[in-house]
Amino acid sequence: MIEDWTERQQTAITYMGEHVVRETFSIDAYPLYPNTSLVTALQDRVTPENLVEASDYGIPELQGFVAASRTMQAESTHKSLPDVIGRGNVVIEATTGAIRLVDPIVLNGKDPAEQGLYKRASRILGLDD
Repeated sequence: MIEDWTERQQTAITYMGEHVVRETFSIDAYPLYPNTSLVTALQDRVTPENLVEASDYGIPELQGFVAASRTMQAESTHKSLPDVIGRGNVVIEATTGAIRLVDPIVLNGKDPAEQGLYKRASRILGLDD
């Protein structure tokens, strides 16, 4: 699992660069059941000025993000896209005004289990095939 998430995050870093808020993954004991393991992800805190909503992807400030998404979709091994679906997955950072991808685990366009989310992300970004 960690290997898959690390690979997906690396795809995001490769194509989205400075937009990505990187995560560090580890396996820890589950607090309520110490004999059970769970995967945790830590990342730097991002203070959002605004959450990016689905209707925002057409504004000029997001065109670089959308262009990087289009390149990722066209060139990546798994026809990947950033996960823009969850509320707060993409934010405008308060201190810098930068567009930040807070959930760097990209959607795999070739995975049948992710087709619904992938198609939704493609529509949101205006990248319908």
